[in-house]
Amino acid sequence: GRDFGDTARKVYAVASGALGNGKTVIVNADGTVSVVAGAGTATGSAIQYEAGNIAKPRSVYMTNVDRVVIVYADGGTNQGESVVGTVSGTSISFGSTATFLGNDFANLLASYDSNLNKVLLSYRDQNSSNRGAAIVGTVSGTSISFGSQALFTSDTPSQPSMCFDSNANKFLIAYTDGGDSNKGKSVVATISGTDVSFGSEVTFHDAGTDFIATSFDPDNNKILVAYEDAADSNKGKAVVGTISGTGISYGS
Repeated sequence: GRDFGDTARKVYAVASGALGNGKTVIVNADGTVSVVAGAGTATGSAIQYEAGNIAKPRSVYMTNVDRVVIVYADGGTNQGESVVGTVSGTSISFGSTATFLGNDFANLLASYDSNLNKVLLSYRDQNSSNRGAAIVGTVSGTSISFGSQALFTSDTPSQPSMCFDSNANKFLIAYTDGGDSNKGKSVVATISGTDVSFGSEVTFHDAGTDFIATSFDPDNNKILVAYEDAADSNKGKAVVGTISGTGISYGS
């Protein structure tokens, strides 16, 4: 064939749909060309929601009001802060920050109650002898307010995980109990108004437990609790939990 070198060439094709100038196209099976799906995606600019240092951030999306809640520790004071974000196109704007805890904490988690349109935060409260605590957040517009803190264990929990059961309209908080040989334990949490209450502690693994993860299965209305069995050569194991009332029962 003839070598045209670097000479500019033209290609003639039948368009399928609008072809914007400079867009990437693909040849379809029928010989037409169309814009590659996803080729027009864009990334927005970073928006600052906290002027100072932060630590331990978590975020949760509230589907019913189309808002994002970000919770974190203020790097200067170590107190718990939160902010509501609203996405528009490729940008996000934030409301004013609100404090949910006035002192240091650990193991921060956030989850969404899609039934009551509330956010539940759980953490280990340093000012309460490092006991497990939770608090309810209510979003109004671009602001969030919090109810009173409630404690869910008398011991020191660690490596927690939390999920929402949309069938029972309850949360499950699973954790390692540092005051009881690091056994794997859990509690069912229920939101009422701006308060949260808990059922009795239930053990899902009666030995050393690490690295807990929880997830809700809406097809079977069950919760899966996965963990590392520290008492059995750190093997990965899991149990199925069923919430009933304010309690939960587990399979093998």
